[in-house]
Amino acid sequence: MLKPMQELFFFDFDGVLCDSIRETAKAGYLTCLRLWPELASEKTEQSLAATKTPEAVVEGFQKIRPLLTTGWQAVVMIRMLIEAPGSADSVVNDWSDTTCSNCLEQWNVSQQDVMDCFHKTRQQWIKEDLSSWISEHGVFATALSAFRVLHAELPNDTFILTTKSAEFTQVILRSWGIHDFREDRVFGLGSGPKIETIHRIVSEHEADVTKSAGHAADSVRAHGRLVPVRAHFFEDKLSTLVSSAASELSKDIDVRFYFERWGYNTAEQLAKYLAGTPDARIHVHESQVGGALFTRRRDSR
Repeated sequence: MLKPMQELFFFDFDGVLCDSIRETAKAGYLTCLRLWPELASEKTEQSLAATKTPEAVVEGFQKIRPLLTTGWQAVVMIRMLIEAPGSADSVVNDWSDTTCSNCLEQWNVSQQDVMDCFHKTRQQWIKEDLSSWISEHGVFATALSAFRVLHAELPNDTFILTTKSAEFTQVILRSWGIHDFREDRVFGLGSGPKIETIHRIVSEHEADVTKSAGHAADSVRAHGRLVPVRAHFFEDKLSTLVSSAASELSKDIDVRFYFERWGYNTAEQLAKYLAGTPDARIHVHESQVGGALFTRRRDSR
C-alpha cells in the first residue's frame, strides 16, 4: 500500500514573497551608469549605496516591471526610462519579445556583458553596504508569514524557484531571520525553466516514495494507480504559469498552479487570459490573504 500523499511547495521569490521594485530599479540604474557613464545627468557619488535613483525612474519602472522575465532586462528598461523620462506607458505599449535584443544591438552591447555587469554591480553594492542593499527590499508580509509557517512545518518539502541569483536570495532570507533554508532548496538564475525543475524534483520524490512503499514508479504509472506526490507552484507571473501548464512536463505529474495577484502583474494580463481558455489547474489568489492558503493546500485535494 502506498504512503499518504506527499506534497511539495515551490515558490517564486520576487513578487510573491519579496518586493524588490526599488532594489531592482537601483541595481539597474547603477549598472546603466557603469555601462554608459554619459547617461549620468550629474556627478554621481563614489559610493554605490549613496547614489540616488531618480524617483521618476523608480515610478516608471513600477509600471514596466510586469514585463520583466529575468533580472538583467531591468537594465534595458531603466536605460529607456533615463533616455525618455515619462515614457513608461509607451514602453509598455510597444514592448515585444524582441525589444531587449533590438536595444542591445542598437547600443552595441551583448546580453552577457549586461548580465555580468548587473551581477557584479549588485555584488559590489552588497560588499560595500549590505544594510543599504537589504533596506531597498520590501516584503509581502502576509504571504511571507504563511511561508514561514509552511517552511517551519515542512523544511524539506519547500523550495524557491527564482530568476534572482541563489546567492542574493539567501542573503535576503537571512535578513528576514530565515537562516535554516537549505541551499539545495533554492534554484536561482541559470537553473532553467521552472517547470523542468518542478518535474525533476517531483519525479525524484515519486521514485523515493514509491520505492519505500515497495512499488516501482513505472509500474504504478502503467497500472494507472496514484503516485502520491503533488506539487504546488506559487508564481506572480501569469505567462510563466500558462507556459508551465501547457508544457508536456506538467501533464506527466500532479501539479497545481497559483497566480499571486499581489505581485508584478496587471489586471489587463489576467483579463486577457480569462477571455481565452483558462487552465483549471491555475488558481487565482487576488490578495495576500490568499497566501494564507499556502498552509492549507493539504486540505484541498
